[in-house]
Amino acid sequence: AVVSTQSTGDFQEGLEPNLELRGDTHTVSSLLKLYLRVLPDSIIPSSLYEDFVAIILTHQINPVEGVNEMQHLLRRIPASNYNTLRMLCTFLYKVQTFSASNLMDLNNLSIVFSPTILKNRGADNLEKEMEDIQKLKKVTEIMITNSSKLFPVDRQLEDENELDLTTIDTEELKNMYQIKAIKLQVQSRELAVKEQELSDLRARVSRLTETVAEQETQIRQSRNKIDSLE
Repeated sequence: AVVSTQSTGDFQEGLEPNLELRGDTHTVSSLLKLYLRVLPDSIIPSSLYEDFVAIILTHQINPVEGVNEMQHLLRRIPASNYNTLRMLCTFLYKVQTFSASNLMDLNNLSIVFSPTILKNRGADNLEKEMEDIQKLKKVTEIMITNSSKLFPVDRQLEDENELDLTTIDTEELKNMYQIKAIKLQVQSRELAVKEQELSDLRARVSRLTETVAEQETQIRQSRNKIDSLE
């Protein structure tokens, strides 16, 4: 409890918690849930609540069509939210594959994370909130189970290449990722060169500052000698 409190305190003060020093799975999961809980809105904007909940019925009748509808609907959320949701759902899918040891199966994960993934700002009574819990849980289950289909690429890559996620070829997607990786490597090298140039410039400025300081000292000493002669 102390460990979690220390890390939570760091997070709330805007500091980066030292998870290597005092980290464990419970602390990390608590910080993740805290981060998601204090966001101004859920990852999927609450304004889209009704649209996402409506997919539940479609998914019950035709799972494939339901997933396709959700995929198109996810394109309406901001890119940063989409990428966060993509990472979260992909991670939670991996977590539930170890449910035999961690006890966090799809049902439990959906219960824990659904309130932060999607909220209904219009819920004004306990009965409505209880009804929402089941709907939000189902939406979350669909996203975790179908994460690879719903989130095949990050939004930045998608926008850069104007991809149609419903028809994209796997090999084409792989090539795009390789191209993006190469671009990132080039940018990284360019950044390293600029950082070295900046470091060299700072060193030159430092040497010039020292030289100026030495010259000022010599001037003062010369003036003192002249004053003493007078």
